[in-house]
Amino acid sequence: MLEDIILSDSLRYESHALIYGTDDPIRIEGAFGAALLCALLVDTEEGNRRGIAIDSNEDKTEWIKRYEREVRREGWGLIDEEVNMLADAYEQLAFSENAIPDICHHNRLLIDLAYSLLVHYMNHLVIEQYGAHIWEYTKWENPFSQWLIKAIYDESERQAMIHINWLDPPIVTALPTKKTPTTPTMSFEGEAADDILKRYYDWLWTSLVAQTAEQPDAKVQLDSAKADILDRETHFAFLNDQIALMDSEDQVLFRKWMSRWINFIKDKFTPTFEQPTPQQLANPKARQVLYADNITPLPDGEAHNKYTLTSHYIADRCQYDEPFRKYYQENNLIVFCQQLSFIFGWFVDSNSLGKNINRAAKKLPILKKKYKK
Repeated sequence: MLEDIILSDSLRYESHALIYGTDDPIRIEGAFGAALLCALLVDTEEGNRRGIAIDSNEDKTEWIKRYEREVRREGWGLIDEEVNMLADAYEQLAFSENAIPDICHHNRLLIDLAYSLLVHYMNHLVIEQYGAHIWEYTKWENPFSQWLIKAIYDESERQAMIHINWLDPPIVTALPTKKTPTTPTMSFEGEAADDILKRYYDWLWTSLVAQTAEQPDAKVQLDSAKADILDRETHFAFLNDQIALMDSEDQVLFRKWMSRWINFIKDKFTPTFEQPTPQQLANPKARQVLYADNITPLPDGEAHNKYTLTSHYIADRCQYDEPFRKYYQENNLIVFCQQLSFIFGWFVDSNSLGKNINRAAKKLPILKKKYKK
């Protein structure tokens, strides 16, 4: 596609550069030079021979692949390199305002086609470098507050690059020396706040499950880790020095982000029970002391016979788990059901379970006990 060619006495493409003029020629390297060449050759016999097609977005995407493959040895196809070559081209062209019209035979359609291809490619490089979403550029890390403090500064740089007008020479020529923005951007363009929180939580939970899965008592470790994670995710005083560097409005917005996140993760990590009753709240200070194991499957809270399944769960586990059996025998059913609710993740009603145990105890003697309803 980009092999050398002499186009006229004053224009040639050589060593991946479009060279215009004779005495003091302008040398346009990188994607801009390639875009001008392809615009000149498209729909010609030579262009067809080279397989040049650049009309549709699909054509342009294929052009990107071919361009980067052919300039790989030069180390081009990276945003820094392409920005530098484009800035250099604009600096040279500043001394000859008729150069681009002359190169394109004063054909406005060819000029627009070359510019369109250039913009498509530069935007592609920006997305490749900075991501289509903030979490692709600022990779997740915990706690959320630590990710957020980095992301709000990264978003400033990211948005600045996404909105560059690649056809504005003064803006482009200033880019190689332009400093990274030092002010935070508190909203992430095109992203709903709750969607970001959900994506972070999904990443956090998936990572936690994967880590604890390596342990033989994975469920116990998972439940135990939740308290530590909740504590770490809901405290961000360690960032006070960095927060203090923001202006007052941004400080307020940062704390609003954190307030929304804290409520979000508390909702996720606090067990939610079906059909809450006063019994559920009988002891609001109750702490989880029993945990699931990897031996007895948990009963399904959606099953129509969930209390029969629960009775069998208790009977099975009492046969080999002495602490579990002891807790069952020594505590009333309301207290015991609070622990089952913690383990199962759905509300276990003591009245419903008690009735089922009375029936099941005939076949499962281990369930017999003196309990208080």
